[in-house]
Amino acid sequence: MFPRSIGVALVAGIAASALERRAYRWGTAFLSLCLPFWAGGLWWSATKQLAQAGLLEGPTGFRQTMLFYTSYWGFWRLRVPDASSFASLVGSNLLEILQAPALLCFPLQSIGLSIYLQWVVVAALDLCILSGLMRLVRSRGWQPAHFILIFYSLVVLAWNYPLANRFLVLFLPVFLLGAAHQGEKIFAAAGKSFRSPAGRMRRFAAAALAGEKGDAYAWIRARSEPADRFISYEDANLYLHTGRQALRPLAFLSRAFYGDTSAALREDVERLGDTARAIGARYWLTSVDDYQLEQGDRLLQEKTAPLLKHSRVVFRSRQGRVAIHQISGR
Repeated sequence: MFPRSIGVALVAGIAASALERRAYRWGTAFLSLCLPFWAGGLWWSATKQLAQAGLLEGPTGFRQTMLFYTSYWGFWRLRVPDASSFASLVGSNLLEILQAPALLCFPLQSIGLSIYLQWVVVAALDLCILSGLMRLVRSRGWQPAHFILIFYSLVVLAWNYPLANRFLVLFLPVFLLGAAHQGEKIFAAAGKSFRSPAGRMRRFAAAALAGEKGDAYAWIRARSEPADRFISYEDANLYLHTGRQALRPLAFLSRAFYGDTSAALREDVERLGDTARAIGARYWLTSVDDYQLEQGDRLLQEKTAPLLKHSRVVFRSRQGRVAIHQISGR
C-alpha cells in the first residue's frame, strides 16, 4: 500500500501544480495516463494477497510478523485497530513531521542537547527553514515539489512507522533550499555541530557497534550454512551482509508506541518466540541496540533473554555487545 500511496501523493502534487498554473488540458492528460497504472496496482495487490493467504497460517506472533512483510494494508489495520489508536498515531507522526526540516538538515542529536533545549532549537530552525521556503514561493511561485511535499506529508501522517520524518529525506533538497535562502548563520551552526566533540564521540560509538556487527556477519558467512534461517531485529542488514534468510523476532503492534503501552506490550511479549519456531530458525542474533525503534525496548530485551537462556552462544563480539545464539539443531 505505502509505495502506491506515495505514488498517489506524487500524482496529486503534479496535478495540483498543473491546476495552479491553469494547465488544465495537460493536467487532465497526465491523470488519464496515471489511472491505468493505479488500477493495475490495486489488481496486482489483491491477487498477491490471495496467493499469499497460505503464509498466514501458524501461531499469532508469526502471522503478525508475516503481515509486516507481505501486506502493508493488512499490517496497518492490525496495528491501528480503532479510532483512539489512529488519533494517537496521527498526533505522534505530526510531531515527527514538524521536526523533520530541522532534524534532516542539521545533526542536532549529535551535540548532546537536553530534550527540552532540543525542542527549542528545532522549533527555531524549523521556523527559519519554513520562512525561507515561503520567501522562495513568494519570489518564484509554487513548484511541483511544494505540492508533492504537502500530499506526501498527508500520507506519512497516517502511516504507522515510528520514525515518520525518515520518509521525508526525499525532500531534503527542498528544506536545504529554504535554509540557504534564510541565511548563512544556519549553515554555520550546522558546521559547528559536525565539528563538536560530542558529535564525534556519538559517531565513534555507532561505528564501534557496526564493527561488532560486522564481525558477527563474518562469522555467519564462514560458519553457517546457506539454508540456515536467522532471527535478527536488523533482518535486512543480516541478509545484505550474509545472504542468509532472516526475520525480525516480531513485528510489534503500534499501540505500544502510540497509545496504551501496557496491554499491547504484554501481548507482544507473549509472542516473541512465535516467529522463530514457525520458520525453524537455527540462530538468533542479538545486539544491545535491539528494539531501538520500539516503545519499551529495555523490557523487550529483558523478555528476550529467557527465550535464549538455554541456547548455546556460538559467537560473541569482543566487547560483548553482539552475540549469536544457536536456538535449534539440525
